[in-house]
Amino acid sequence: MRRCGAWVLAGLLTCAVAWPAPVAAGKLDDTRKRSAAACRHPITKRWNIVTSTTSTVFSCNVRGWRYQQFQQRMQKQAPNLFRFKRGWNVFQGKRNRLEKKFYMDSLAVTKISRGRDWFPIWWVENYRDAPARAALGVFLYKVPNAAQLIATAIGTPARISLAFDRTPPTAYWALWYLGAKKYVDTMIQGFYAKSRRGRGITHHTQFALSVLDRWKLTRAQVRKIESFCKEKVFQPSGFQGATAGCLRFLGRIRTKDSQLQQFLVQYTGSSTSLYSLEAIRALGHMRYRRLRSKLKANLSRAKQRRTRRVKRGRRYKRKTVISYSTHFNAVPSAIALVGLGDRKAYKIVKDWVMTYDKRDFLDNNLAFDKVFTEAAYASPRALKKLRRLLRKAYKKAERAFRKNPRMKRHVRLAAVSLLQIGDRQGLKRVLRVLGDTDKLEIRTLLKELGARPGGTFSGRRGIGHIKVGKGGLKARDAQKIAKTIRKRFIFWRDTTIREHAMQAVADIEALILIAKKRL
Repeated sequence: MRRCGAWVLAGLLTCAVAWPAPVAAGKLDDTRKRSAAACRHPITKRWNIVTSTTSTVFSCNVRGWRYQQFQQRMQKQAPNLFRFKRGWNVFQGKRNRLEKKFYMDSLAVTKISRGRDWFPIWWVENYRDAPARAALGVFLYKVPNAAQLIATAIGTPARISLAFDRTPPTAYWALWYLGAKKYVDTMIQGFYAKSRRGRGITHHTQFALSVLDRWKLTRAQVRKIESFCKEKVFQPSGFQGATAGCLRFLGRIRTKDSQLQQFLVQYTGSSTSLYSLEAIRALGHMRYRRLRSKLKANLSRAKQRRTRRVKRGRRYKRKTVISYSTHFNAVPSAIALVGLGDRKAYKIVKDWVMTYDKRDFLDNNLAFDKVFTEAAYASPRALKKLRRLLRKAYKKAERAFRKNPRMKRHVRLAAVSLLQIGDRQGLKRVLRVLGDTDKLEIRTLLKELGARPGGTFSGRRGIGHIKVGKGGLKARDAQKIAKTIRKRFIFWRDTTIREHAMQAVADIEALILIAKKRL
């Protein structure tokens, strides 16, 4: 090549070690073998790609990507397809056969040197999170064997550590949405996956523990999860990030293991408020009678004395009124006591949801919201007593909303909380909010209907899903919500709302599938 009036050499490679050196020669030989195996692989041939390292020993002698525009589109996609245009298009029925095939190939697993697992798609696209992205892709494209492909991709903890450790738990999301109950053992096996630093990869475990109780698990599967919580989570190991998930799961299945019950009692006094809250919910759902004194102590600490001016004739007199705040986990403690037959606790709950001031606004709006959101965690016996009270409280809130617009948020929360306990009385209000233009209300409502799966441990959105099937909504009522969200999707331009809408629809349809197939 001629440059600046002189001839220079270009395109030559240098090697830090002399070519005849036996060590360098051996490494180059291994690299050539791996390169040849990669070039012969069907996925590499199908997508027609040249992948190179710092040397030219890895070259398949082909022209590159067969579809350059498709390559550019795929490189812009992150693992969570719910947040991007490609996912939105598939949700609206705009499909691409090439993209569907690419997602299927992205979940293939092969073996390389020393028997290590490897995803061949990495020879095609230099993007580590491609398998995690493909898990949602095959779900959105409704690939017939999607569950099998995903289960193969996460078949061992090593594969999860290899490709799913730093991404959202998209593989677990997809298996839940697909109703892939037969792969529960594979999901449980993945709980033991560790990162390169030796810490447990708990974000997918946390999500799985928040939804697996909705499937009818076998006794052996329940024991596996109980063993994981006992040996890994409740011990000073690397899996403490799944503590809240274990606390909730053990309460929902009403564990009979005495040692695990003692762990739950211990966590009621935890300095971490989230763990304490989840432990009280779990023991309340189990109707654990030995916790009665602890629950009453929480209510006593929340007791307040307030003085009010009351008009008697022409004069005002001061009257001492006893009320209860929401501090010290008072609301979940009161609901747990209702399940144990405590009449005083029932009266306190009634005062929280039925007391209004002269301006038709709630006397304790925070307590009103917490009672409704905590109702979904109540034991069946407590819920049987509270259901009628919550219906009355909701009707009264609806009447107050006609006079006081400040009740809007509280009415919406009460309506969706009724759906979470399986009462269709709040259905009309929910459908009305979905057809409204208030972005904040819509975004919050979608979270309460099932968006952001696994992120419901704060309790602000209740249990985070509606109840469908036995003791809950009928499938056609749940389908109304899903159809309304799909119809309104095109009018929502906000990225977060669209993401939440797709997640809520997927979760509702998964619950309908459980009710129909009795999973």
